[in-house]
Amino acid sequence: MATLVTGATGFLGSHIARKLAERGDDVKLLVRKTSKTINIDDIKAERVYGDVTDIESVRKAIEGCDTLYHTAGIVSFKQADYKKMEEVNVGGTNNVFTAAMEAGVKKAVYTSSVAAIGLKPGKEPADEETPFDPAGTDIQYIKSKYYAEQEALKFFEKGLPLVIVNPSIVIGAGDVYVSTSGIILWYCKRRLPGYTDGGINLVDAEDVAAGHLLAAEKGKLGERYILSNRNITIKELFEVLEKVTGIPRPRMKIPYPLAYLGAFIAERIFGISAPNYVAPIYSFDRNKGDCSVTGGYVYRGAALPALHGVYLFADYCSGRIWSLVRAADGAWERQAFASVDFQVSSFGEDEAGELYVLDHRGGAVYQLAANP
Repeated sequence: MATLVTGATGFLGSHIARKLAERGDDVKLLVRKTSKTINIDDIKAERVYGDVTDIESVRKAIEGCDTLYHTAGIVSFKQADYKKMEEVNVGGTNNVFTAAMEAGVKKAVYTSSVAAIGLKPGKEPADEETPFDPAGTDIQYIKSKYYAEQEALKFFEKGLPLVIVNPSIVIGAGDVYVSTSGIILWYCKRRLPGYTDGGINLVDAEDVAAGHLLAAEKGKLGERYILSNRNITIKELFEVLEKVTGIPRPRMKIPYPLAYLGAFIAERIFGISAPNYVAPIYSFDRNKGDCSVTGGYVYRGAALPALHGVYLFADYCSGRIWSLVRAADGAWERQAFASVDFQVSSFGEDEAGELYVLDHRGGAVYQLAANP
């Protein structure tokens, strides 16, 4: 029997799909025709085109599957996405688990969020048993995750063998839609004038993916499991980012009431929220000093020095390295240069002009060579 992963082209879903494929599972991926597939292009799995909002396509995808990982969802704080979040996060969950019940799935894992878990008084940490009151927040994304989780629990009560996982803020390679890495990009772009009181909990995507597989293997039906890391303050986060990036952290502490007022005016009055960054691809020739914009885009990428006349850039999300070539019409085109199984985090060259890249996860250094 096979395993179906929804949301497989996304950030977390692609990590889960990769781990399943690497251990030899028969994997099926529910893929929207409009999705960016860079995260799954090299994963050995069957693609089934569909959408969680289209129950017939879900029914087709889940045929022959006994295990389900439902990770599909929208993370957004934009007013324009409120209705879409309701349709995908809540309505999509209903569709997926309706199809799962009909197909007789033996184990389903639902990706919820710590956002669907309430807060305890004072500084006492919340846990899986902490109740959530949707009336206590105006953030529609949080409400959508809570209502989606409640929808999932209804199916457990009907007999669906379900386990729920509640990740905190997931970061790592593969965030092609910039769903959770916005604050890091804002930091790198020096868009954050200061910091406020408060904390955050960041967890690596690979750890969360491993937690999903463990939930399917060992999770108690009907239970939910928090997948998180250490709680840190915003100031501590900026100190880490300063150490990692070399970019000086904001030193000004902004009073919470002032920060809240600014956010309220920006979102409620002007409809402004944190954007998802997409950066244009540039190539450059160090000797000639020219810089051209290609027709494509790279997420959290960087241009690399020209290697033997070949212009390169690294996609920090997928770890892939691409070359840029001129098409007949003079426009730049992207071509595969090297597909590497690690996260490129930085690069450098030695005195001889040879180019090296650093594997962020493994700590190894690799030399790049142009194909003859």
